[in-house]
Amino acid sequence: MDEGRCFHWWSFCCLCLFDFCDGDRVIRSGHPSEAGSGVPATVEFDYETLIFNPESPQYISPRQWERTSTFVLVAHLDCMRRFPPFDKNIVLNLLHYDFRPSDSRKRERMLVLRQCCLDISGEHADTTLGALQEKARIGVRDLILAPNLVNILSSKKATYLHFVVDPTKPIWGISTTFENARYLQGLSNNVARDAFLVVSEPQQLSDGLYFASDHLGVRAISFGETDVSKSSSYEQPGIWWTFQNTNKSERYFLKWYGDGFKMRDLHVVKSEEDALPPLARWSLLPPNPEAVWYLHLDDRAGGRHYLKVLECESPEITGYSACLLDEDLLYLHSHREGEDFSFYSEGRGDRLHAVWLYFPVEKNERIVEVWRLRRRPAFWRDILLVRYNGRTDDNT
Repeated sequence: MDEGRCFHWWSFCCLCLFDFCDGDRVIRSGHPSEAGSGVPATVEFDYETLIFNPESPQYISPRQWERTSTFVLVAHLDCMRRFPPFDKNIVLNLLHYDFRPSDSRKRERMLVLRQCCLDISGEHADTTLGALQEKARIGVRDLILAPNLVNILSSKKATYLHFVVDPTKPIWGISTTFENARYLQGLSNNVARDAFLVVSEPQQLSDGLYFASDHLGVRAISFGETDVSKSSSYEQPGIWWTFQNTNKSERYFLKWYGDGFKMRDLHVVKSEEDALPPLARWSLLPPNPEAVWYLHLDDRAGGRHYLKVLECESPEITGYSACLLDEDLLYLHSHREGEDFSFYSEGRGDRLHAVWLYFPVEKNERIVEVWRLRRRPAFWRDILLVRYNGRTDDNT
């Protein structure tokens, strides 16, 4: 990525949602900052993974990639040629990733596409990569061209729609599916076709609001303790949880945001005009989420916070690995006997220049404290793991 560029592009095709591989022939739209510079409206090029290389002045830190707020659409050249005309703002809204999908979710998607091919053509169906890509294009095309609220966003800036629901009245929900994944399309106080009752009695809202999201939208919602909220107590790859207090003694509203096809976010607000910052999401919720608060100490990162659990209590744990890149702690992993080590090679191009540190623990040894170091004038993400026998591991 050139240091002077104020934008970058997605690492996946916007028309089939397959990740790009180095050497793929792709096409991207122009960016307003390129106007008057002789750059054409569309640019063809061979895709190359963005890699953080501290020895090359042509690349910048991955933390700067995350700060880049503007994107341009990019697609396989072959996908673009096979696709009907589309509104880029609709594509940006519908298919924007809130975060990168997990590798398990990608594998699940490939199985779904393969099964679709088998269901249509039988056991002799073509299940090559090209056939799966074509099946994915058809699904994305149908999603973009579907007659729904997506059309409201046509020719507008890529901004989500928002709606307000009164929790003192019954609440109805509508669900939808994309590639065999069920999403919540929206909430309403009015009964619509194919709607299901989410809340019939307002007192159900006094026990808190839970909802689960993947990279494309809200997958499930629960008011109080239900089977949905109980599943927040164990990790599911690619699923993140949000909890919000609902105090029935105070007047409030439910304000949800959607991309026109599926719900993206949901806030508890005191007035219909309130606009809250993105809420934290958890890989699994703590036992008493309403009692949890955290202090954000790192002023370099903005936007939504994702909190991932690090298991320390299991007697099966044999050690921990920390992934470090450009003075940032990217990942902590707890090891178990017999596991494979594929996670070392997973991730984006920046992992090619990452450093992994391994901390062994003795049998039945536990981590009893986790400390974060802070050094002025800059913020650091150094972590101290304190074991029950007093030994200390420092990721520096």
